[in-house]
Amino acid sequence: MNLAVLFSIVIVLFETRPTNSQLQMVLALFRHGVRSPIVTFPTDPHANYPWVGGMESLQPKGLVQLYELGQSMRARYKFLFPDHVANRKQKIYAVSSASQRCIDSAQSFLAGFLQTTTGINGSVVPKQPVPLHIIPGDQDAVRI
Repeated sequence: MNLAVLFSIVIVLFETRPTNSQLQMVLALFRHGVRSPIVTFPTDPHANYPWVGGMESLQPKGLVQLYELGQSMRARYKFLFPDHVANRKQKIYAVSSASQRCIDSAQSFLAGFLQTTTGINGSVVPKQPVPLHIIPGDQDAVRI
């Protein structure tokens, strides 16, 4: 059984809007993609499994999840963030908890969302043109 912990909430108001209204903001909140266990139990048959990055680490599948989520949101909201926008840093504010798996998840999401350049043979070169703000653990009111 594969249990993925990925929360994605997009808040957009669509109901009862005037005909001349225009979407101004998208807020997305997620924690991280698939990670390895934090602890094991005494009879766990996978207790000694060699997790990539060790216990509590974001797994490769988790990186892919957030990258694809970024691509999906880019496709849906591209009109808010055209490639030629020079003030991208003023339009996007990215924040992460200090946990490495959350930082990796946020960077992976941004790579999927903000791909703007192409490399050799038309391949996409990931680029992170906006800063990722890290909230220290002792100041993170959202962290559980």
